[in-house]
Order: sequence, then structure tokens, then C-alpha cells
Amino acid sequence: MPEDHQTLGFNHFIHKPFEELEIFTALQQHLGVQYSYAESISEQCEIAVNTDGWQTVANLPDHLLKKLEDALILGDPQIIQQTIQSLNNPNNHLAETLTLWADRFEYSRILDLIRSVR
Repeated sequence: MPEDHQTLGFNHFIHKPFEELEIFTALQQHLGVQYSYAESISEQCEIAVNTDGWQTVANLPDHLLKKLEDALILGDPQIIQQTIQSLNNPNNHLAETLTLWADRFEYSRILDLIRSVR
């Protein structure tokens, strides 16, 4: 039997499972929080991988691809990041994109990219 949450002193109630947006909306509504959003680099990165990334990955040394693949399979974030940083090249956005995907734990996406060039 649901009780009246306002009589209990609650301003808002969010049921599980909840979406991130519900939390932020409640904070904005009740606390007056304002959000400022930075430009997303993810679209730029993804475009870069789609245009020149495949060729860049294909040109990487096999030992680096194998090291990254093994780290992804093991789920070792430290080795994943170290290996991605060793791929960093100022002429492409590959390392930036892979870092973004790794930070989001999109390991299968990175594995798919590696395996598509083998």
C-alpha cells in the first residue's frame, strides 16, 4: 500500500530501475541545478575510425594488436590503456577513439575492430 511520500517529507520518489536522466531531472527540478554540456568528441572520433581508422588499425604491428586483444579478453583496464596509448599518433584519432570505447567498457567493439583487419 503506497503511502503519500510528500507527507513523509519526500520531494520526489524515483522507482527502481531508474534511468540516469531521471536522477538529473529530479536534481534540476528540486535543487535548481543547471547543467552545461561540453561538445562531444565521440562523434568526431567515431567518424575518424570509420574513415581512416580501419586502415590505421590494419597497419599496426601484429604484436601490439595481439597485446591489446589479450588485454581486452582478460579485461585488464591498465594494460588496455597502456597499449592504446602506445598506438597514439598525432595524425589520427584512433587512440582517442579506442580510449573512449575502453572508458565505456566497449571491449567487444574494440575486439571487433581488431578482428576485422586480420
